[in-house]
Amino acid sequence: MTLSEAAGYLDQTEDELWSWINNLKKSGYRFFNNGYDCDGCIYTDADGGALLIKGYSEIYETEGGQIELLEDCTYCNIEYSMLKKIFKKLESSAKEFEKNIMEEA
Repeated sequence: MTLSEAAGYLDQTEDELWSWINNLKKSGYRFFNNGYDCDGCIYTDADGGALLIKGYSEIYETEGGQIELLEDCTYCNIEYSMLKKIFKKLESSAKEFEKNIMEEA
């Protein structure tokens, strides 16, 4: 995912997102919903590393997620506890998404 796309998901400018990714103070994450599929989030380690974490996987569907580095990032550090928090929220969202799809069918 490009920085521009990530900024769009978070309703920020590229400069705002870049500043957050490189704040050198505190890691963090921000959730989004693109209106198409399950929620996702952008995570930063605050030192130039940034991840796109999706609550849906092509292989595991709503039983798994997908993680990718944002474009131009070559690494990203993350605490296990933070990754668990993010996936717990995304798993809950994925189950709700799946329930809504089943109700529409």
